[in-house]
Amino acid sequence: MGRAGGKRIELATMFNVRDLCGYRTPQGITKPGRFLRAGDTMFLSDQDLQTLLDRGVRRVVDLRMGVEMPERSDRFAHVGGVTWLNAVMTDDRALTTDWTRTGRIVAYLLEGYARMLADHASIRKALAFMAEARRDECVLFHCASGMDRTGIVSALVLGMAGVRKDDLVADYAYAFASDQEVDDVLATWNPAMPFPPHDGTLARIHTMHLVLDHLVRGHGSLQQYVLDTGVTQSQIDALVAHLLDD
Repeated sequence: MGRAGGKRIELATMFNVRDLCGYRTPQGITKPGRFLRAGDTMFLSDQDLQTLLDRGVRRVVDLRMGVEMPERSDRFAHVGGVTWLNAVMTDDRALTTDWTRTGRIVAYLLEGYARMLADHASIRKALAFMAEARRDECVLFHCASGMDRTGIVSALVLGMAGVRKDDLVADYAYAFASDQEVDDVLATWNPAMPFPPHDGTLARIHTMHLVLDHLVRGHGSLQQYVLDTGVTQSQIDALVAHLLDD
């Protein structure tokens, strides 16, 4: 577990699986077995699938685009007793061979994340679906890598519960490096540093810091951004209760 929180779950056929437990909020510590964030389920073995079912996964949000064939390739889409939803988070950036060598990696990521966050309908669809979870249901949300789209949704879920900004940044960065590496970088990081020229832990930390600043600057708070997408206060309350209540 990283210093901020979150517990890695090691599976042979699925990567970047973490339980959003152990994060500090004004109302207490986030509980285990309520929300899992992850990468693709396409190659999930029967054994690993059963492991997740045994952990209570019964509600799954697939954030991938249609071109990624979510309904055909998500192992959970046709499992009895699992409620599955495809809530596409648009990411239509054109990758180029030199995108990590241009010195614009942070600006590049910010541009893509801004487009995702501007898609209020998809954000509302995903969060409203999560808010319907029963107390005994673990909610799994994932994209292809469990990094970018999943990282944005994770920041919103934790942010609505009042997890502090530095811990939201850490949760995002844990998907790109070891917990120890992220914690070490954050211990000496200064947000006034120039943008790092290449992709890496420092670039990712800079990026999420700026994303959160952008949301607060534009909406007043993370929770107000979620309300502005059309998610209701009662749905936010249900999400926070699912994350925190015994």
